[in-house]
Amino acid sequence: MQDSPEHTALSAVGSVAPPVLSLRGLRKDRAPGQEGAYSLSVPSFSLRLGEKALITGLSGCGKSTFLDLAGMVLRPDEAGEFLFFPGARVGDAEPCDVAAAWKAKRFEDLALWRRSVGYVLQTGGLLPFLTVLENIRIRRGLLGLPPDSEDEEKIAGQLKITGLLHEFPARLSVGERQRAAIARALASRPPLVLADEPTASLDPENARTVLRLFTDCVEEAGAALLVVSHAPEQMRDMNFRRLRIRIVAADSGTHAVLEEEASAASGAGESR
Repeated sequence: MQDSPEHTALSAVGSVAPPVLSLRGLRKDRAPGQEGAYSLSVPSFSLRLGEKALITGLSGCGKSTFLDLAGMVLRPDEAGEFLFFPGARVGDAEPCDVAAAWKAKRFEDLALWRRSVGYVLQTGGLLPFLTVLENIRIRRGLLGLPPDSEDEEKIAGQLKITGLLHEFPARLSVGERQRAAIARALASRPPLVLADEPTASLDPENARTVLRLFTDCVEEAGAALLVVSHAPEQMRDMNFRRLRIRIVAADSGTHAVLEEEASAASGAGESR
């Protein structure tokens, strides 16, 4: 049997999976020199195919800001290195220099690379005038890819929304809408999936179910997953790499730093 592209990519370099994202010396400032100034620093961060990372931190520390930086939605004020590998799942190790693209204002390149990132928003972000199936297909359409009915049915089945594909978002429960949003983010089989508080509006039991379905789908696809969550305890046994954004002393304003957690158990009580 022929290997799938993701299996080929994961095995091409032995036991070490290919990189998807590599950041060094990243910084984002807001209102510098003014009252309420804020700065987020990312000394070093990298993510590989198949890896799951969880970002926690106090409310307002910059977790969503970091996610927007990683997703190339927000321009960094400084970037020593910002490399994205959109072809990682198919064995293409050629990096895209995101820092250089921002500096040169190559917005078309950035828009193209963003299409290789699946983004799950807190509210799902489904288009209300499209059915669930049409919402799922829109991502493939943006990439110029034809619909893939077999893959759509597979993802829908994994997320338990097969019977909802022809419904409009307004007719779905909050949990169903979030699962549909996850299906849309995964439809183009991106190498990198970002999720900003993906279960914030769900009750604990439903949140746990959705998170388990979500991580199972990402693992099956062989993608890298980066999640911001206000409830890290829900993912305690899901083998997430744990990081936090920590507020440090500063002469003026607020300064925050992304760092690895020494223990997977630390920070479990922190909230957004």
